[in-house]
Amino acid sequence: MNIIDVAKAIKFYQDNVGKKTYNMTAPRFDCSSTLCNALIAGGATNKGELSTVTMPAWLKENGYQVVYEGATTGATAVKYGDVPLMYVTTVEASGGSNGHTGLIGNNDTFWNTTATRFSDGALFVQGQAVQSPKWSDYIKYTRMKKTQIWRQVTTSTSKPASPAFNLKIDGIWGSDTWKGIQTMLAYIGHNLGASGIDGVGGTITVKALQSALNAKLKLTGNAKLVVDGILGVATIKALQKLFGTPQDGFVSKPTSQMVWKMQEAIKAGKVWL
Repeated sequence: MNIIDVAKAIKFYQDNVGKKTYNMTAPRFDCSSTLCNALIAGGATNKGELSTVTMPAWLKENGYQVVYEGATTGATAVKYGDVPLMYVTTVEASGGSNGHTGLIGNNDTFWNTTATRFSDGALFVQGQAVQSPKWSDYIKYTRMKKTQIWRQVTTSTSKPASPAFNLKIDGIWGSDTWKGIQTMLAYIGHNLGASGIDGVGGTITVKALQSALNAKLKLTGNAKLVVDGILGVATIKALQKLFGTPQDGFVSKPTSQMVWKMQEAIKAGKVWL
């Protein structure tokens, strides 16, 4: 499986801005054919120009999985490189005008090819097939009422070669510290889901951390952490116990002695969990 170079995929869209008119017949330039060609440009396997009906199997082949399925208005937690697959009733019946797809870029941008100009609703405007509205705006107005969000799984299903993560040691618990924690968790065998090592301390990551702390500190009975995905006082106390710092259950600001020691362990590549 190739990791998709999203920047190259988006460049395919950008290179066609103002040049192409929407067309569902050969030579196609519609939503699904454009997405296929964009992802192929980014390194996906070349299976030709698929439709929204046949695309799911191809996305799976390229390491994507569904991380959200439901009402389009609820598809708000998108990330750079995600592929929204939208439909009126079902994916199986999403061919032609009953489905839509595209690619999420930076700053909530939804790169897509459509017959309808987003700004004013004009149809089949010459050279205006490629559109890039904000996703958060698009989902308010589209007639596609249901959506799957497909995300490529990269780091979450494989063990990193090393538990080390190069980060600045400053005692501040930011995104890089989370990435270091996630690298350690993945190294010792925890599945971090579709998001993988993303630098966000979400529910899956915190649950994995709590489970790892229970095992590392041999916590039992009332001392055992509840694996609930909430980074609360008990979980912070367990980390403080692990690193031999005062156990008050709070991360000191602006810098924390516990975080400093954790960062040192992360950077050194120690198996600290």
